[in-house]
Formats: sequence, structure tokens, C-alpha cells
Amino acid sequence: MNNENITTLTIKDLFENNDNYVIPIYQRNFAWTISEITQLIQDIYDFSTDEDKKNKNYYIGSLVVYKKVKDDEEIYETIDGQQRLTALNIILSGIKNDLSNHYNSKTFDWYDNINLKFDVREKSTKTLKALFDDKVYNHEKFDANIKQSYLDSIKFLKEKELFPKPQKFNEFLNFFENNVVILRVEVPDDTDLNHYFEIMNNRGEQLEKHEILKSYFIEILEGDGSSEHSKKTFNQIWNACSNMDKYVQMGFEKKDRKILFGEEWNTFQLEKFEDVKNVSVSKNPVVKQNLNLLDIINSTQDSKPKNISKEPIDEIGNRFNSVINFSNFLLHVLRIQTEDNVPLDDKRLLDIFEPYLKTDDKETRIKFAKDFGFNLLKCKFLFDTYVIKREYLANKNQWSLKTLQYYPENKNWNFKNTFSEAENQDLIMIMAMFHVSFPTLVYKHWLNAILYFLFKSADFNSDNLQLNLKNYLENLAKAFLFNRFLINKDEPIDYFEIIYTNDGICKDHEIDMKKLDKGVNVENFIFNYLDYLLWQDDKNKFKEFEFTFRSSIEHFYPQKPKESHMEMEVEIANNFGNLCLISSRENSELSNKTPKEKRIHHQETNLKMESIKQQLMFKIEEEREWKEKEIQEHGNEMKEIFKKIQDNLTKDEDNYSSNAVVIKDKPP
Repeated sequence: MNNENITTLTIKDLFENNDNYVIPIYQRNFAWTISEITQLIQDIYDFSTDEDKKNKNYYIGSLVVYKKVKDDEEIYETIDGQQRLTALNIILSGIKNDLSNHYNSKTFDWYDNINLKFDVREKSTKTLKALFDDKVYNHEKFDANIKQSYLDSIKFLKEKELFPKPQKFNEFLNFFENNVVILRVEVPDDTDLNHYFEIMNNRGEQLEKHEILKSYFIEILEGDGSSEHSKKTFNQIWNACSNMDKYVQMGFEKKDRKILFGEEWNTFQLEKFEDVKNVSVSKNPVVKQNLNLLDIINSTQDSKPKNISKEPIDEIGNRFNSVINFSNFLLHVLRIQTEDNVPLDDKRLLDIFEPYLKTDDKETRIKFAKDFGFNLLKCKFLFDTYVIKREYLANKNQWSLKTLQYYPENKNWNFKNTFSEAENQDLIMIMAMFHVSFPTLVYKHWLNAILYFLFKSADFNSDNLQLNLKNYLENLAKAFLFNRFLINKDEPIDYFEIIYTNDGICKDHEIDMKKLDKGVNVENFIFNYLDYLLWQDDKNKFKEFEFTFRSSIEHFYPQKPKESHMEMEVEIANNFGNLCLISSRENSELSNKTPKEKRIHHQETNLKMESIKQQLMFKIEEEREWKEKEIQEHGNEMKEIFKKIQDNLTKDEDNYSSNAVVIKDKPP
């Protein structure tokens, strides 16, 4: 394929001209969630605000198309890149309809037509057109996932953290319009598309950035006095930690697990990198003196402990699913080690690590590499033992919090609850609440807070560990609520400051309750935290409730009801009492139905409880008709829960602080 088949297009070029794109029927539906679409926006934002990059082009990949004529119209059949192309249409519609007014900014006058259709999937095509026309309420005719992505992108772009001033939003728009670039690749007319798809589906995996990063660390350790042993140790640690779905103990041979993690494999008593080096690794592969990048990658496979093959495979690798990936985990470790405000953006992994790996002093580089290797091992042990996972067992999947336990008398091992069943459930619920509230990896600050707290202050043998951790997380939730989302100031307190300066303690109790009456613009965290508080208040009543990924804010009394029902004033419809957080699918199916119809549908279909707040609203509606009075009363009752927390913080700050476990050994 020559360069004549490749066209470089800015976002403006892509949408301003009269080119028409079609998503063929053999392509899958639009499948991006809040995580992918907000990550795309975040990546563009990060590049546009980087002083060294903001005047350069940002390439967001390729758009592979097959040019053909259909019904006397020239179209581009989209072979690869349809998810990105659909997402760009969604984001542009949100900017045109909502954000330009919100920020009183420029708009994209050139975006005056939808140039994307879905072959056969009329519902998806109509949804994109309706979003473009700013008609988003007749949900039964819409693709729920496309509509929800539209709302998610609008909410994300309204974050004050991104654009504290309208001018910053204009700068972002200018960059988005003129510097975000996509490569359109036209396959030749005589292309065998079936063969092309076969090649695409079987193409090899690209080299991961974390594998390149590992080679940089190994290169640094070449200068150590015992470089062979140091490289071998670092290599073993890295490989043991790199599978986030597997407990780190299983990355070492049985004889080494006892030395590293105690008789029962569930403690961590090591203090430095040299302690790990002293463990016998005679059977581990030798790291060659002139190690190149290919050797590093291959060593990942070669260094699997020989005893692993005798373990039950489903217990090791397929039972648990991590809440983050390995590249993101490396950034958490870096932030903990340096106590710098390191971005948690794994797309920039190598750039973020570069300043720490290329210092002038050789001994400083070696020390940093050794410290990082040790901290990586310690943090992975903490992560495995004290952070929730999704567990798949006996045809069920659920949140779990388990530790790996070896039983010397029986010479076997198994997983058991990290704490008692009741204590475990408390921690599972609050961690799951945080996790589903922040689906994008770059915003997993709650996870960084947990690891930092455990890394710095926890005594792993303490009987008070569960209580201390629970207190810390509940304090952190209050800080997020009052210092981030309801703060009565123009600027919220930064996550890093909350965690690393304020020890996760709420430092400002003045809040603006009006932020709860903003309809779909209310933060998801607020709903999830409220559900957690309601669950804590009556665990038996809501014992079936589980936190899931919900991103759609439902108006219990619909914004656009059926013709036979009166439309409420916007202020009443957007009142917190009329809102709850549910899945986008459920919201799409029931959105314009009356509160009574929604309740009956839930009862007749026995739907799983998605929102405790919604259950309370159902109960009220069952007793009396859901009108303005009921909305106001329920809203005030829910707000009172937050006000009581605020009053307790204000009345007795000293007592509140005494319940927090202050991070020790912090730098001045």
C-alpha cells in the first residue's frame, strides 16, 4: 500500500467535508463505555496541555476504509476504526449542543451534518442524528449505549478539574479541531476483504510499554556491583507481579514462598531489595550480561517457576479479575515511592518514568531501580491481600477480598477471606463503591490512597488493621464528597492533596447543596456513596445489593413523559429527590414511563436491585402518587444524610481526626 492511499485528516477535515462513512453490518455495535470515551478525551486533553506537545499534532490512530459507490453515492465503508469514529461524532454533538453554551465558548460551525450511518442498524443511525439535533429524550427509539456515551462525555468535559476557566476550554477546542489527527487508509479496489479481516484478526500482539520499561530498569542495574544477581532478582520480581489477576506468591517457587512470605505465605516481613536477593534463586534463569529487549520479553516466559505447572491452573490465573492493569499499577507504585503527583495515565508510561530513570548520578539511578523493585513486590502483595477483585467461581461472579493461605500440616493451599465475613463485607462494599464510581484508570485515586495507607502505616499483624482501613476509607469518602464534589468554592481540592497532604481527612466542610439538584450533571460518586450509607444503615434490608457499573442518571418522574402526563418544571425534575443512578440499559427501556409503571415493571420482572435510593423511591410511590411534594420530601431526607455528616465534622473535628490513622514517616 503506497502513500497515495493514506490521507492525513484533522478532526475538522474529517467532519467538514462531504465524505460519507458507513459502518457495515458485519462490524460489531458501538461497544465503548464510559471508560473508553472518557479516556479518549483525557488523552487529548493531556496532550493539549503539555507545554512540549501542545503545538504538535496528536495522532489518534487510523481509519481503514474501502471506497465504493452505492446508490450513485460515493461512500467509505469503515473496516477498522468504527468505534473511534462513532465516539468522535458523539463528542462533537455534545460540544455543539451543550458545552459551548456551558463555557460560553466558540462552537464548531463546520460540524453541520452527520456523516456516519450504520448499515441496516437504523436504530443506531437515528440515535446519532437525534443527538446531533439535540433531541435525546425519546429513549425507546435510541441505542442506549450511544446515548449514554453522549451524556458521559458531556459530564466529563464539564469537570472543573479539566477547565477551571472558559478560556481553557476554548484552547482545548482549538487543539481538538486543528491538532487531533487521524490517518485514513484506503484499501485498494481489488482487496480481498475476507482475507484482509483474517489478517487483522490474527495479527501479533504489539510490544507492551511496560516490557520496554523493564528493559530500562535492567540496563540501569548493569552498573551494580553484583549486577548479575541484581538483574536476576529484579527480573523475577517484575515477572511475578506482572499478572494482575494472579497472586504474587504464585510467581515464585514453593521453596522461596516460605522465605519471602512466611510459613503460611500470607505475611510480608522483608524491608529492602537486598532481602529479596538473599532468597535462593538458583533455579531461576540467568539474566545474560548483554541483555537486549528481546531477551527481556522472552525471559518473562522462561522464568515461570517450575512448580507452577503442578498447581491447579484455574485457581491461579482464571479465578480472579483485577480492577486495574499492570501498566497502571506501575504508576501507583511510582507515586507511592516518590510521593510526587505522578499522573495515573498508563498511555504515558515511558514518558512519566523517564525523569527518574535518566538522572545524571549512576548510584542514584541504581538505588531508584532497586527501591522500585522492592516497592513493586510489596505493593503487589498489599494489592492482592487487601484490595477487592472480581471472583469467578462455581458459575458465579462477585466482589471478593481474599488472601492466599498455605497449610503446612496438609501441604496444600487455598484462598480465604482476608478478615472475618462481616469485616470483609464492609471493606468490599466501600471499595466497590469507589471502583464503580471511577471506571477510568486515570482516576483510580482511591486505589492509590489504599496502597499508600497500607504501605506507610499498616502493621500487617495488627488486630486493628481492618478497622483502621475501614475508618481511613470512610474518611476518604467524606473528603471526596465535601472537598471535591460539593465544596462551596470555585476550585475543588486536588485528589493528590487529599491523600498525600491531608491524610485522606476532610479539611473543608462548607458545601453547596444546590450541586445535588443538577439532574444528569450530578456526579456518579454522590449516588454511589449515598447508596453505601443507606446500606450501612440497614445491611439486612439491603443484603442483596451489590455495586455494579451504573452510569445513567434516571429521572424517576420523566423529563419528557408520555403525552397523557403533565411535564414537570425543570427545577423539580432535576431535584435530587427525583434522581437515582441505574444502568443505561434500564434507563433506556423505562425512561419515559411513569413512576408507577417503573415500579410495577421492577416487581413483575424481579429485576436485580441496582440502586437503594431507587428502592426507597419505589416504596414512596407505592404508598402515594409521586408528585412534586414527594420529590421535595425525599430529596430533603437524602440531603439530610449528608448534612448530618457535615454537622459531625464541624462540631467535633478533633474527635473526627482521632478516628483517622495518620500516615507516618512523611517528608516535611
